[in-house]
Amino acid sequence: MSEPHSIAVIVAHPDDDAYGCAGSIALHETDPGFKFILVIATDGGAGLIADGIPATPETLGAWRRGESVRAWQAHGRMPDRHVWLDYADGGLHLVEPGELEDRVRRILLEERPQVVATFGPDGITGHRDHIAIGRAADAAFH
Repeated sequence: MSEPHSIAVIVAHPDDDAYGCAGSIALHETDPGFKFILVIATDGGAGLIADGIPATPETLGAWRRGESVRAWQAHGRMPDRHVWLDYADGGLHLVEPGELEDRVRRILLEERPQVVATFGPDGITGHRDHIAIGRAADAAFH
């Protein structure tokens, strides 16, 4: 049996986790030594509603939470721990300095993942939520 290995994916919104690591995580579908921790800071409830999605501005956050679960089911590899930090979508940059970092740090200390995946300094798209969670995850890791 191989050495156990783990990853914590720390993102701002449901679906951000698909940017670069979902396929790699899916490769571990049947690996009993693999632990996957997913941390999502907001429910994405302030996002755009695509045509055909049965959600309203009031229900979009709940829809996106369910969509996150369904996406990982489709990948075949559910997170071993799925944490929702429950911050307001679009407002991570307004969170008290250190608070977001401290919450992420606690999870990292509890789980001790070998790999932490998050956004780089530009947040990939320049989105303020992506930048804030990436900065907090980097600080928490260090």
